[in-house]
Amino acid sequence: MLFVCLIHYPVVNARGEVIASAVANLDIHDIARSCRTYGVERFFVATPLEDQRRLVEEIRSHWVTGAGGRRNPHRREALTRLELVADLAGAAERAAALAGRSPLLYATSAKGGDPLVSWEEARRQVRE
Repeated sequence: MLFVCLIHYPVVNARGEVIASAVANLDIHDIARSCRTYGVERFFVATPLEDQRRLVEEIRSHWVTGAGGRRNPHRREALTRLELVADLAGAAERAAALAGRSPLLYATSAKGGDPLVSWEEARRQVRE
């Protein structure tokens, strides 16, 4: 099983401080649609902030049970994969419960760092 987590907490800001960042409406739609396209089991959005959680739930509701879903059933299907969690640990816990085993975690970043794993190596590890 494959899972994706959009992490808004904990993240590091430009000053090196650990913060919770704002959720972007467009990210939710784009990532959910990509998850549907590539067969991702669940798309987690990680934020502990109540106002951000309400925003994500409003967007999800509009497309899953509201007028948006009736107008666009493909987007409804994509957004049904979305699940809110407080942080990465919560996503890993849910993924383990759904898959019946602990997940193998990979992260992407705009910043470099070690250790780096190539796509080819990650693909090999996942297949094993």
